[in-house]
Amino acid sequence: MRWVSTAAPRLYEPADAAGTLVVEVADDGAGFDPDGSYPGHLGLETMRERTERIGGQFIIDSSPAGSTTVRAVLSYAPDWARTPDPR
Repeated sequence: MRWVSTAAPRLYEPADAAGTLVVEVADDGAGFDPDGSYPGHLGLETMRERTERIGGQFIIDSSPAGSTTVRAVLSYAPDWARTPDPR
């Protein structure tokens, strides 16, 4: 996936999912088959491994006929759920 000038990173918390953070990059360039094999291209696979290692979901929405959106969905403890440090 090539980053083009229209790629726009977004970081947001969905209103209906407390404790969820979404990191998303979308572009309107040429898409690709996310199920295809791309030897030597490790960027997306590395992003998937890192996201899943910390318990997140990694989603690629793309097709050869359209644009591409890459999304990492992560869970965290919201401020109201954190316990104070007893020190």
